[in-house]
Amino acid sequence: MTFLAFLFLVLLLVALAEWPRVFVRWFVREPEFLWTGTGKLAEPVPVADWRRVLEVPLEEKRLAVIKLAYRRKAQIAHPDRGGDTAAMTQLNEAYRLALEELGGN
Repeated sequence: MTFLAFLFLVLLLVALAEWPRVFVRWFVREPEFLWTGTGKLAEPVPVADWRRVLEVPLEEKRLAVIKLAYRRKAQIAHPDRGGDTAAMTQLNEAYRLALEELGGN
């Protein structure tokens, strides 16, 4: 038996041993995992709270400052950088509301 055939056989056995655990996780305990990736999404941010989420003052109207605040917070909250999916969802919703209110793109 060649090395590649042996490696394929080992990987096949591991996959066969793991499928019941994956099946139970996806379809029995956490079915929402299939369509949200890592769990349930956060509730949308109320319209009045986008300034609190982005941590910008009430009098701030410049889109450049709001965009900078969003980017700084996104570096911390992004799931690929160790952040939380719910926090990133709230941050995205707050940024969308800010752009909508201030006439951004």
